[in-house]
Amino acid sequence: MNEEKNTIGWLLYDMISKRILLHRRDHEAKESPDCWDCFGGKVENGETAYEGFLRELCEELGITVDKNKVTELALANAGTLYFIPFSMKDTCKLRLGEGAGFAWLSIDYALRLDDITDYAKKIIVIFQASKSKF
Repeated sequence: MNEEKNTIGWLLYDMISKRILLHRRDHEAKESPDCWDCFGGKVENGETAYEGFLRELCEELGITVDKNKVTELALANAGTLYFIPFSMKDTCKLRLGEGAGFAWLSIDYALRLDDITDYAKKIIVIFQASKSKF
């Protein structure tokens, strides 16, 4: 089985500022240390992708979301991506559970970063192509 199919990720997107929230991995991360990335993780045994998403969202940012506000985007052989509208003004509700930090960035700026993971670029491009649905 393709390991990426067990991967979940999400983008918090502020529809007013048109910015996404990205995660800065710390220097001790096993994969892509000191790089910008999307939030996410692996689906654990017995979990659905959505259950894994909810668990990881709580672990990494300390929040829960209304499932009616979550949109799942299909990612052929690239795991599961969830889009969540979220206001930058509510950033104070976020608690970073792992990593070096996070920042709200424009999509264009994020895609120009030298220290962003290829996976994050892939996710952002897919999101950018899909966001006209929202």
